[in-house]
Amino acid sequence: MAVVDAPVVPPAAQLTAAAAPGAGGAELAGYLAGAPDPCWSTGPDGLVTSWNPAAERVLGVTAADALGRCAAALLGAGTGARAGSAPEPGDAPTSREVLLTRPDGLPVCGVLTRWSAPPGSAPQHHHVLRVHEGASSPRDGADLLGRVSDSVVVTDLAGTVVYANAGAERLWGPPAREVVGRRVGVLTRHSPDLEGDFRSLVDALSAGGTWSRSAVPVVTAAGRDLLVDVGATALVGADGACTGVVLVSRDVTGERQLERSLREATRALRERAVRLADASRRDPLTGLAGRSLLQERLAAALTAARADEGPVSVLRADLRGFRAVNDSYGWVAGDALLISFTAHLLSLLPAGATVGRWGADEFVAVLPDSSAAAADDLAGQVAGWAPPAPLPGRGRRRGDRTVGVVVRVVRATPQECSAPFDGGVRALLQRAEAAVAAVAAAQSEGSTAPRDSSAATSSA
Repeated sequence: MAVVDAPVVPPAAQLTAAAAPGAGGAELAGYLAGAPDPCWSTGPDGLVTSWNPAAERVLGVTAADALGRCAAALLGAGTGARAGSAPEPGDAPTSREVLLTRPDGLPVCGVLTRWSAPPGSAPQHHHVLRVHEGASSPRDGADLLGRVSDSVVVTDLAGTVVYANAGAERLWGPPAREVVGRRVGVLTRHSPDLEGDFRSLVDALSAGGTWSRSAVPVVTAAGRDLLVDVGATALVGADGACTGVVLVSRDVTGERQLERSLREATRALRERAVRLADASRRDPLTGLAGRSLLQERLAAALTAARADEGPVSVLRADLRGFRAVNDSYGWVAGDALLISFTAHLLSLLPAGATVGRWGADEFVAVLPDSSAAAADDLAGQVAGWAPPAPLPGRGRRRGDRTVGVVVRVVRATPQECSAPFDGGVRALLQRAEAAVAAVAAAQSEGSTAPRDSSAATSSA
């Protein structure tokens, strides 16, 4: 099948070797019969009148099958022979790149030289095919392409298939013999990028560029929904012009599905790692912040206060008599008590506050941008908590203290806000702990604690 139709006058040396000018009649017939390249002649009706042994060997058609038939029907339109195309005696020889197709579907690429018999001779066209170096054994090249797992489809510049390997049959579905000679679109039921882009593909390759598409969604002629990577390479003739297209396609559906599964698995693992990291910074029973997260939030609040001179307070709340609950009623009752107090705290905290469980029965809340009055009011509300229901009398031991809350609020000093590293964090938390301990000690002694800051207690 022809890929380039513009005739080119061959070099004189090539013409001399191919056509043997001056030879005619029996001399010319003898030359053509013994030529090492495929040679044949056609008459005024376009039918083959001679077919040499090299044509039998390279083109895969015996002389008995070729004689009397149209060369174009045997090898494709690239032969330039049409039934009824009468040669003009003495026509100037022309050469062009051609891509022919043997009857077994194998492609043959080369330069076809064609000239007319001289005046006074029988009107005929003579043809000599100089197969491109490395392609003189089309069977070898086709066998190699046949072993390639990817789909390899060769077309002319109009998009007509001239060759398809076994990989193309596996990918697209139709046998190669049903595809050759038809438009490339026959390979698919639906493809937005193959048939429709063929013209731009040819233009890009003819201009010396490249063409490729990744993960093209197609529905093959066999009805399979696939994602296909497609690349195109130009067939280049002796004059450097693009004479055809080699389409190499690969099914990447499985690869893309695997990549998507890996991405989803990686995302799930990352999210799980984040959740685990967050969980490690939170109390597993109450969901409140753990020590490290509390200290980070307090450090951030002190830094912000240093910049804008805003207030920062820390509320410390200890459950009085909690350990006796675990000893007398068990861990289930103790956990229920902690969860109840957590819900009470969360319902009272303002936006932007962070509350955490500092110890078994110790809670700390960081209150950025909270005024002294608001912090004192919050402490009073926190101290108003009582267990959700009276603890049963059975199991109470002599000397067990009633369950209550000791609450204390301390406010950060300018020195604590400007302290380097975590010095201010440690100092503020230590002051809050000492304040609660002082209140608890004063209550144990039956005295009243000093109130340079807010203090409140509740019992049940």
